[in-house]
Amino acid sequence: ESAARMAGRAVLLSLVAAMVQRGDCYLAGAPSLRTAGLRVGAISAGRANVLGRQGRRLGFRMQVENFGDSPNDVLKWTKERDTVKQEESPKMQGKAMGEWDTPITSRSVTVEAIELSDVRWDGGDVYWLEYRPTEGRTVIMRRSDDGVERTVTPNGKLWDVGSSGEGSPYTVSSGVVYFSNKVDGALYTQFAAFEVEPVPLTPSGDTGYSHLDLDAARERLVCVCNTKGASTLVAVSLADQGEEAPGAPAVLLNGGSVLAAPRISPDLRRMAWVEVSEGTSKVFSAKVSDEGLLEDPAVVAQSAAHPMWSGMGVLHYASEAAGRWNVMEEGSSEPLLSNLEDDEEVFGGSGMGPSPVSFLPDGTLLCLTVKGGGAAQSLVSVDPLTREATLVGGKKSRVVSAESLSVSEDGNVGLVGSLKGAPSAVSAMAVGTEEWVEVRSSVEVKPRVIYTSETRSVEFVGLGKLPGRLLLYPPRNDRFQVALGDTPPLVLWIGEGSCSVARHEAWYWTSRGFAFAAMPGALGREERAALAAATPEEMAKHATAGAQHLAKEGLVNREKMCVFGAGGGGAVAAHALVQGMPFAAGACLWGEMESSVPVVAKPIAVLHGAADSKETLEAARKVHAQVKESQELCVKVEVPGASQGAFRRGKDRTLMLDTLLLFVSRALKLATVVPADLDDELVRLDNFDPLLPGEPRSYIVIDGWELEVGRTSEEIREVGYEPVDPAAYFPEERPDRPTGTDMDQEEEETPALQQIEWL
Repeated sequence: ESAARMAGRAVLLSLVAAMVQRGDCYLAGAPSLRTAGLRVGAISAGRANVLGRQGRRLGFRMQVENFGDSPNDVLKWTKERDTVKQEESPKMQGKAMGEWDTPITSRSVTVEAIELSDVRWDGGDVYWLEYRPTEGRTVIMRRSDDGVERTVTPNGKLWDVGSSGEGSPYTVSSGVVYFSNKVDGALYTQFAAFEVEPVPLTPSGDTGYSHLDLDAARERLVCVCNTKGASTLVAVSLADQGEEAPGAPAVLLNGGSVLAAPRISPDLRRMAWVEVSEGTSKVFSAKVSDEGLLEDPAVVAQSAAHPMWSGMGVLHYASEAAGRWNVMEEGSSEPLLSNLEDDEEVFGGSGMGPSPVSFLPDGTLLCLTVKGGGAAQSLVSVDPLTREATLVGGKKSRVVSAESLSVSEDGNVGLVGSLKGAPSAVSAMAVGTEEWVEVRSSVEVKPRVIYTSETRSVEFVGLGKLPGRLLLYPPRNDRFQVALGDTPPLVLWIGEGSCSVARHEAWYWTSRGFAFAAMPGALGREERAALAAATPEEMAKHATAGAQHLAKEGLVNREKMCVFGAGGGGAVAAHALVQGMPFAAGACLWGEMESSVPVVAKPIAVLHGAADSKETLEAARKVHAQVKESQELCVKVEVPGASQGAFRRGKDRTLMLDTLLLFVSRALKLATVVPADLDDELVRLDNFDPLLPGEPRSYIVIDGWELEVGRTSEEIREVGYEPVDPAAYFPEERPDRPTGTDMDQEEEETPALQQIEWL
């Protein structure tokens, strides 16, 4: 019988091969004849196909028809189907959301990831900034037009590109890099293509330089010098000073509290800049004399930022005077982007960061726009005549989030941001094409698609009836199936970094079955003003309204909602955990906290750097002591060596994610796998009861430790400890059995040994 079956299969294979070669049959998507249970080799696209040519034998469906999918189409879906089959696991069911296994570890999204920012072109070479968590410093990277990539910044802790203020700390021109060194506060110049030591342009000190713009005709750099909360507009000489020590830069302007973005016109006769005072940003311009001094400064626009000059010498800037950010031209009252949607505006941000606008050589405007206050971003081109915005790249290479935009003299486009389905990266688009090419990814090993989640915007009615928005990452892990009616636990991120939380850090949660949500910026000037004036208590109610909306829509589990507050959001998270709020647990992460902290009534994790301010640490300790006394689950971690503010070092962010995962899993009663190398001494949960509610419990004392044992869960909890007298272990005499034998002693201790073995 076996031989007969094999012979039948051979005949069938021969017939199929002949039919394929004659063109009478081919693979199709909707089969009417299937080779049930038969393993057949994949067929190539050519007519003279040979069965079994590929080493791996793939099952496929056949159809005896002269219409349907082409062989190439079928080969495509066959490979996709087999890929999915390889990812399928026999353990697809049986685990609750929040307990899923995933290869995305805390190390893979922190220590093994980098922060990318500030892309720039110099001819055909592309440059960008790269923060390396393992080194704790930022370096300048360069990829030349021949594809060679190298680190421009010298090795060692003496070099860290950055400034104390906002804005870009470097610029590049004709192969020469100019950058601010955060270590000594001086400004340096360096050849990018050679391994030479940087040359100082200014003395070292408690300063920092940002917003650099080259004035080559006058052999100087115009930039912002930041010193102890104040900023001045200065000019730094580039003339060769020989062996002399560099001199102090020349002051051009002592403006308001914050100065930013000095930009020199193409004809070198005018300069524009931004001045921020009393919460309002203004664009100024002035004439530049032959000696390089500023004359007749005047306000160009209120509520404006990001000045830039077109190739024809016309000043443009981003303005929110009409209520939403748009691009304006000096002397015109009409915005350049005329067909933006109702919830769309130019990506203005604070006005201090990289410009969202750049010009192509033909005068076309490239602009980053944002919808819903940050829910989605797009790269558009604007025709200067029709003033209509057209999407660049199409839906295939859609920009999900962007932080920096740059255009070369040849029209090549550089971008730092996330494209659809990918982590943040430096990408380039060649002139005349609409396809992005990845230059540098923020992660060494990209997560597979089956573990990555795409954002969606969710709107709700928030503070003062203003529309609120959340960026929601739904859970995604195709190795697990969601049980009917099951909804995911929620992690809501508020405060510093809400909109710029790395996508791969969000995937750390979503691949485990959590829903991850962040609060983006407000849409329009009115919303921004209302949220900026809100108290932490009001912002807590605003965030609560968003979380309750997600639960009402069935997107998250109402009983398993957590809130994390970072920076200024720490106080918001604390107010969201008072009695009566719907959150089950939360966390306060770095940054300043109120001295009069609220009465927290829910489990809370408090994480701060040991270098945070004294007031912040005292407030954090007060919150922790208060919750610990109320017998609620809590944990306090003061990370040694961590600097003030946000955790940036890889090991600090790894500790943060692992601690939060441990805390949330215990607070929500989830059986989540926590890394075994988590520091038990540094991360110690208080008031943690691993036993099931109401289950029978037994008590035993071993070596002075009183242990509570769950009879159902078999979990063990430490209750207390009393030192044991050494005589209990090494008695010199036994009054109760002075003549006892070793056999009697062994029989007496057997029940205790059995109990210990069972534990």
